[in-house]
Amino acid sequence: MDEVLRTKNLNAVVELVKATQRETKSDVDRAYVTGISMGEYAT
Repeated sequence: MDEVLRTKNLNAVVELVKATQRETKSDVDRAYVTGISMGEYAT
């Protein structure tokens, strides 16, 4: 896997997903994260 620059916001999302997986009976093989684009505003 290629290296990915992990920003503070990306790290926060990763930690939220990990916490959700720990605290719920979730299938880690079928975890999906969706969202909306902020377009050029977020870049």
